[in-house]
Amino acid sequence: MADHTDDHAPRDADPGLLVYPTNRVVGIAPDASTLDAVEAALDASGVAGERIEVWCGESARRAIDADGDEGGVLRSALRTVQKALGEETLRLEQLEQAIAAGQYVVTVALPEDVDDDARADEKRAVGNALHDAGAGKVAFYGPTSIEELQIGA
Repeated sequence: MADHTDDHAPRDADPGLLVYPTNRVVGIAPDASTLDAVEAALDASGVAGERIEVWCGESARRAIDADGDEGGVLRSALRTVQKALGEETLRLEQLEQAIAAGQYVVTVALPEDVDDDARADEKRAVGNALHDAGAGKVAFYGPTSIEELQIGA
């Protein structure tokens, strides 16, 4: 399996922009062996590798920046709004804390070129694959809300 000791931030992570896993199923792999199991389960489920991102290391933690302390005025303002309106900040803090603890955040983009029923099926299948392989805190991060996935549903 892959070497998971590298520092990986979200693709195209720009320090001045907001990092948020929009339209992605996200889970936390507590260690490298669980990450290997997650990657194998996603592969067995037919998830294309280019849809999968693994966030780890200091650059990923800084890119998430749940408090908005490291990304300038725009990120700070957006994080303040998120704190006031919803659970996004709590979720981002969980991701940031997991990365700081040496864990791996796995995000899987959902296809955009399918109908709503197919997207819902894919969301469930990816969520189940992550959960069954040992990932925790599995949720779908939509454009306006976060949905805790009901595993097995």
